[in-house]
Amino acid sequence: MATGLKKISQDKAAFVALFERNQYYSLVAYNAFRDLNMFQNAHESLCNAYDIQQLCSLLAERSPGLQTSEELLSIINRIEESFDLPPFKSRVDAWASKPMI
Repeated sequence: MATGLKKISQDKAAFVALFERNQYYSLVAYNAFRDLNMFQNAHESLCNAYDIQQLCSLLAERSPGLQTSEELLSIINRIEESFDLPPFKSRVDAWASKPMI
């Protein structure tokens, strides 16, 4: 196991708390942009929250727990449909689906 991943497993609670805090900030940004009718920025903030969720799930084997991935994707899809935005492609999901060497 790589040194960084070993450290993550040793201090998983602090690691997940870091992801929770960053996901929270992404959701706060989403709400602020939505309230300002800046829907593309709101969409990007929500996509970041989703990627944070997925990254935490992959690395810490636990979700931050603020919202489920399904809930986030549902909101992302509604925004895309309502405002004709390009579909979200998760960078984390793309990375995770690549075969490991």
